[in-house]
Amino acid sequence: MHHTANAHQNQSSARDTSEGGYDFVVVANRLPVDRSIDEDGNSTWRRSPGGLVSALAPVMAAHSGAWIGWHGASDEDLEPFDHDVFHLVPVPLSEDEVRRYYEGFSNATIWPLYHDVIAPPEFHRTWWDTYRAVNRRFAETAAGSAAQNATVWVQDYQLQLVPAMLRHLRPDLTIGFFDHIPFPPLEIFAQLPWRKQVLTGLLGADLLGFQRPGDASNFRRCCDKILGVQFDDERAEVTQTPQDQNEDEGNERYRRAYTNAMPNVTSRRRARKERLNQDLPTWITRATSYPISIDVEAVTEMASRPSTKRRAEQIRQELGNPETVYLGVDRLDYTKGIRHRLKAYGELLNDGDLTVENSTMIQVASPSRERVASYIELREQIEGMVGRLNGQFDTMAHTAIRYLHHGYPFEEMIALYLATDVLVVSSLRDGMNLVAKEYVVSHLDHTGALVLSEFTGAAEQLPDALQINPHDIDGFKEALLYAKNMSLEERQYRMKAMREQIFAHDVEDWSMRFLDDLARTRDDDLGPEPKTDELPMVGEVDRGHGPFPTPAVEDELQRAASAERLLIAMDFDGTLAPFTTVPDEARALPLSQSSLEDLAEQPDTFVALISGRPISFLKEVADPHGKMLLSGSHGGEFDYSAMGHSSPELKLTDAQQEALRRATEAVEDLVQRYPGSEIEHKPAGVGFHTRTMADNDAAQTAEAEAVRTLKDIPGVRLSPGQYVVECAVLEVTKGDAMGLFKEFTHADTTIFAGDDLTDENALEALGPQDLGIKVGRAESIARVRVTGPEAMSHALARLAHLRRKHTKTLQEVESATSTD
Repeated sequence: MHHTANAHQNQSSARDTSEGGYDFVVVANRLPVDRSIDEDGNSTWRRSPGGLVSALAPVMAAHSGAWIGWHGASDEDLEPFDHDVFHLVPVPLSEDEVRRYYEGFSNATIWPLYHDVIAPPEFHRTWWDTYRAVNRRFAETAAGSAAQNATVWVQDYQLQLVPAMLRHLRPDLTIGFFDHIPFPPLEIFAQLPWRKQVLTGLLGADLLGFQRPGDASNFRRCCDKILGVQFDDERAEVTQTPQDQNEDEGNERYRRAYTNAMPNVTSRRRARKERLNQDLPTWITRATSYPISIDVEAVTEMASRPSTKRRAEQIRQELGNPETVYLGVDRLDYTKGIRHRLKAYGELLNDGDLTVENSTMIQVASPSRERVASYIELREQIEGMVGRLNGQFDTMAHTAIRYLHHGYPFEEMIALYLATDVLVVSSLRDGMNLVAKEYVVSHLDHTGALVLSEFTGAAEQLPDALQINPHDIDGFKEALLYAKNMSLEERQYRMKAMREQIFAHDVEDWSMRFLDDLARTRDDDLGPEPKTDELPMVGEVDRGHGPFPTPAVEDELQRAASAERLLIAMDFDGTLAPFTTVPDEARALPLSQSSLEDLAEQPDTFVALISGRPISFLKEVADPHGKMLLSGSHGGEFDYSAMGHSSPELKLTDAQQEALRRATEAVEDLVQRYPGSEIEHKPAGVGFHTRTMADNDAAQTAEAEAVRTLKDIPGVRLSPGQYVVECAVLEVTKGDAMGLFKEFTHADTTIFAGDDLTDENALEALGPQDLGIKVGRAESIARVRVTGPEAMSHALARLAHLRRKHTKTLQEVESATSTD
């Protein structure tokens, strides 16, 4: 565990509740059940619809899970009860708490602030007081329900203070938090008067999940600028600071800011600098993206039912069988861009591009927060727009817009999806938008079209949708017409691509990824004792794109994970480590590092690094725990110590040493003449780096001169790469190293991933049963590609998960066989 040794002792006195017996606890604003009242007044419970409930139900069933949340009625105190696979622990809320905590701070302060201030947020101290008090109640209930060393997963923006409160009450717990809505940039978040307290509350979690990489980046930047907690890529070492006051002292301003259950935090480095004589509780927090998805199986099953198809045909007939039916499905919320959608559609009717005889729009606007003033005003505006458009364009037989202000059951929504031709999602800001994914999956025949706002999280995962800026009404109108007139072939091509992405990354995949990473984060160790003379500086890095493997990569990983003996070989720079302006500061992404070390510990699984870096760098930085086979200097150096074998020493002939001397002098001369360029010394070569040069044109000129100069030196082999010209004096390549590692491990399947031209030699050494992965957009002979180091890190995490699953299955089969 990465806690400091005395963390448990320091916090044990703060516990207000006894430990329960549940080893997996979900904490959410609402319970996963809805209450219904029959004609006789009897109440019954039924499972709530939604992907989150579907995703966590099997996890809770397998791990003795409890779900903590409000049951939906105010001023009612219920005892814990069981329903379906859930043990449910209701948290009571008074009418006043519902008004201040839920309708007030959660939905009139946090919601608009986190959605780019589309509506102005309200800041009231009484709302904050209640929000803090209710979060404390949720934390205490979770602390009393969780078993020793249990996992607790806190959900969403209503409970942002719970992680830190829970850590204070129960430091033995593993705590995760997932933010289902966007997280705003620093310039917006900084408006919140209680910004420090909210960040402190969130930093109590071991793992923080966000919908998009940009949201995670916003959070990390806010922690840096507001709290001074700096993240090394996704990872931060956080220390709790001692309290000088407490609530009992009666300081009202202090009480509003902090409580004993939510202490302040700072970075481990700063804590050591300012309080060297104190042993303070310290932990690791990771913050990264986990885009949520849908229950693909449930949607597919419902869409394939004959009754659902018949209902879809009936809906179409009730509309008069128009040529094109547009559909909007939203909660009635100002973030959904419903007014922009109606404006664009109304202008198309007014321009004559659409007519009520050949087109209609269905707008489902489910009731939402009907006691909040801004929502009351929004409903009046939308209903006014619908009334004006229908009054202007309706005929006796046709209606321009069918406006439906109710919620609908799941089966009716799937029928609506099947009955319509174009789904229009025009959100001004949206964490994900699962309606878009449900619509795509429901169209089993790959028909239909999706017009999708680029301001949704779904837009990053569904690039084949017709993406729009909803503020650009002219562009919006063009997209609506293009969707209407799109050929069947293009519709099917786009929908097929989107369906493949969603099928590969459904809601179960989302939950398992998060929980797997949460377990790894909790077991991560603190780094070496930090230096306290200065705060760390984090260089600019390319974090890549896209959090999950593509369907093609997923298929290949599934196949490779089942190999009898598997070798995973990796390039380092640009593959495991994002490029940095200072090459010596390059480090593998934490998820890549932990995944490779996980793989190296699995049976019949071997991990190797094949890099242009010197072997000394690889041993110290890339493989500090000595678990991997290493090849440095483009195949010129080797280290087999991970396998218990001696490693050959690098020896250069006199001619090779002379060639290296001349090449080094030539590069040193180039560095003198091209400011910003750098030299990298290697045992059997030298590198000329231009990434640090400010002028891109000058960098290209420098690289060209380096090639001209170095190629004329006898005995020097050149390997131009991305912002670097490498030269070596050994007649070896990464392909030679690849061949040696394959032979040494006797692997029947090998995976190699690399980003650079020099990596093509290793890819060429692969056989038909092996898998080559190109990192980046450059041309390659690799069979599949990922977009950058971050995407590669998630592919490795997925591979580690699949390999463990395969190994576990084999062990179970062997155990059953031996028992028989």
